Amino acid sequence: MWQKLDTLWYRRTDLYSLHPTDWAADRDKLRLSVVAAAPFGGPIATVRNEKIFQPSRGALRPQLQTYTAAGRRLGSAQWTFRELIAMEWADEEVLVCVFGDGVVRTFSALCEQMHFFTVDERIKNEGGVIQACVFDNGVVLLSAALRLYANFSLERAQCTRLADAGLRSPPMSMCVLFPPHQSARAAANLHVRTPDGRPAAVSPSLSSTSMSIADLRVLVAAESGQLLLVDNSQSVDLKLEDGPFCALAVSRSHRLVACLSRTGIFKVLSSHNLTRPLDVATLDVRKKPKQMVWCGDDCIALHLVTPTPSGGSQHMVFLGGPKNDWLPYAYDTSVCLVSELDGVRILTADKSEMLHRVHPSTEAIFSIGSCEAPAMLTYALEKYEAGDVAADESLRAIKEELGEATTACIEAAAHEPNPEQIRQLLRAAVFGRHFLDTPPDPVPFVEACRNIRVCLAVRGPPYEIPITVAQLQKLGIANLIDRLAKRRYHLLAYRLCEYVGLPASKVLLHWATEKIRHTLELTDDQLCKEIVRRFHGCPNISYSAVASVAANAARPNLACMLLEHEIKSQAQVRMLLKLAETRLATDKAVASGDPDLILECLAALTSGWMRPTPIPTHPPLTHTAAQAPGSTTRRRDDAMDSGLGALLEAIKDRPAAADLFVAMCKRTQKWEELQRYYDKRGSYMQGGVVSLTLALQKADWEQRKPWLTLAAQFFNPATHSSAKGPSEHASKFAFEATMDQLDLLGQQRDLELKAHTQGWRGGPPRFVGLPLVATLRQLILRGEMTEADHLRQHFKVPDKRYWRVKIDALADSGNIDELLTFAQLRTSPIGYDPFIAACVRVRAVDAAVKLIPRLRDPEAQAKWFSQLGLNEEAEAALRRPPTSQQLGGGFLQTLTGAVRRLGQGQPGSASASASPMME
Repeated sequence: MWQKLDTLWYRRTDLYSLHPTDWAADRDKLRLSVVAAAPFGGPIATVRNEKIFQPSRGALRPQLQTYTAAGRRLGSAQWTFRELIAMEWADEEVLVCVFGDGVVRTFSALCEQMHFFTVDERIKNEGGVIQACVFDNGVVLLSAALRLYANFSLERAQCTRLADAGLRSPPMSMCVLFPPHQSARAAANLHVRTPDGRPAAVSPSLSSTSMSIADLRVLVAAESGQLLLVDNSQSVDLKLEDGPFCALAVSRSHRLVACLSRTGIFKVLSSHNLTRPLDVATLDVRKKPKQMVWCGDDCIALHLVTPTPSGGSQHMVFLGGPKNDWLPYAYDTSVCLVSELDGVRILTADKSEMLHRVHPSTEAIFSIGSCEAPAMLTYALEKYEAGDVAADESLRAIKEELGEATTACIEAAAHEPNPEQIRQLLRAAVFGRHFLDTPPDPVPFVEACRNIRVCLAVRGPPYEIPITVAQLQKLGIANLIDRLAKRRYHLLAYRLCEYVGLPASKVLLHWATEKIRHTLELTDDQLCKEIVRRFHGCPNISYSAVASVAANAARPNLACMLLEHEIKSQAQVRMLLKLAETRLATDKAVASGDPDLILECLAALTSGWMRPTPIPTHPPLTHTAAQAPGSTTRRRDDAMDSGLGALLEAIKDRPAAADLFVAMCKRTQKWEELQRYYDKRGSYMQGGVVSLTLALQKADWEQRKPWLTLAAQFFNPATHSSAKGPSEHASKFAFEATMDQLDLLGQQRDLELKAHTQGWRGGPPRFVGLPLVATLRQLILRGEMTEADHLRQHFKVPDKRYWRVKIDALADSGNIDELLTFAQLRTSPIGYDPFIAACVRVRAVDAAVKLIPRLRDPEAQAKWFSQLGLNEEAEAALRRPPTSQQLGGGFLQTLTGAVRRLGQGQPGSASASASPMME
């Protein structure tokens, strides 16, 4: 039935006869309960109203119950909470409940509790919450101290105190205004392809209306008559007349605000300019309505309760506002009004209705006696189907307007609730397209057909979502699919994804999550096969997300089985690490070839036993005396041994992982862990090298010696029979060199003690840590020739090397006389050029001149004389024949060198081997 309001037509259509056993069985449900209905054909939530006396019937424990728009129960949960202040639906069909103690609880459409948190302790200290209103991503609360707070999350406390509104008593009403850039935003079309390859326009998901503290504005109707606009920084009096206002309502598009005063003055404001009313009307109402909501953006719906002469109550719904024109609708029982984008839903005790404006295209076609082009087109189709030639006359009459008539039929079909009428209008549009001179754009027709089909698919049982095409375009098909999945209608959600060309991965993930949580009779293997079978054909789906759900459901074996199908190595490895499957995670990381993933696995393997100190003071227990069983050090070492065992097991036969562990230990200077790793692995050469590294980092003799001893034990081939071939020779050499280093360390320590007790010149020396050659040099510089000779004999330093060290040290110390005596001691094994060079270097020219004649070669003598500026002596040396002594000396030197070279090849020679420590 159509009714005219001013110049516009409105109609009330029946949506559903509410479910007789779930909803309609209790006709007082709306009167005795707190009711909240979600927009876009969403669910209805009810809970017992503790402020109203309840008759004793049914279950004594109150329950939170949710229903479809047709009154069929979706879910229920025990309600053990008290002092409910507000209950409203937020985005994504999340039911938000605010309680007087400042606690916020959220529930799903199936009554599953999602989150709960205390907004702010300040609210509790101020006496709790007395009023609240919900917006899409948070809540606004009014404390008993009349201070406003805003929480910008529905999952956790994220509270901010707003500016002081200066209230003296609780406000009569308040609402949240959305920022202008959100209220004015228009939805854009997103073009995808249908399964048959044709382009189709898919409406985007509902654009996020999440607000920040800078965007939030709260409209507060004070009892004193002021209308206040409050944000985080200030409170502004809008100076609006005719207050106080007992009811406020924001339209679904966020562009308009309705204000109803206590005296019945009705005003409409723009959210962009709240100081100047767009329209003013008067209603014979002197009390606050039970509900005031918008019917689209056109008019306001008021729910008033009036007494009857018989003592009962009459529930009236008034629709109107523009030009003070109102349409009344009477009901015998209480009702609930649900504001929608294009109308208002009315819930009663036994049915659900939709009250909305008649679209202009529908009006042009179905108005009585209409001769407009869309009506003529539908009339022509009827005549054509009846075989009447009058169809041609009707088409000829609208030839110039046929394109607009076709478009009007498509629009009317999109706004028509009756399926038969929809079918007839779409056929009329197709019929008219055949007679157009130029082919029209197919996208609007295809999009309209798709949207209509989606709306009709979800309107019937068991889904019962009475969403219209206009609402679907605002909500978006993707959001509708998400809501179907959350209600566990996965099959329809999956088919809608296929139909509109959207990826079905999100639906499949939600299906798998619910399957794991609620299917207890299937084994892990059966459930894994079922999930893999369903996921087939969706290559980019995340198995790791499903594995995480399985792990949280205490099914780790199922999680590992699912991760075998994960194609993303990073997600696979990290989830395996969370499951403590380190060995399997290491396998997958090595197979991926990603060094970062391998390092993550190694970090997980070593997190429990690696020491925080980079350089240990003493060697581990592996090669030293055992600690007391109950000591902290012993417990720590036992933990390290256990961890190393697990590490070796995990990286066994995985050289890439082993190499990265070694590199990680070296980079982080975890030397003790690396040494123990080599020890347990049997890599004795590498373990010895690490021990040597640790020894060289010690400056103190007592700390260096045990590490060198440990290195020698690693290198000793007698204790490691597995070392054969070239590695045996390398171990033998390293062992001998390390023992020599230990011997040198002891000798240096003894020399330091002697120097301290005997008071050597030059102060206390520092020999420990010096190489052998440097130690010899320091002894010679200090004049301790006897100690130097003894050290040289002990370590069998070759003559040539020792002579060079002694020559340089004597020259640097300025002991030229000792240098000359040393040159005359016996024939030099390295010749006399080093003596002369040393003297020249320290500018001991006289000593150099004395030593030049000892050279065998006259040319060498001439060279040195010339370098010293003695040109006459140089010429004389060139003219002077060689003496017999020089000839004999040369022969003896040649003979001595030959004998020495022969002796170097024998094992017992003093110069047969030189210790590497002398370098």
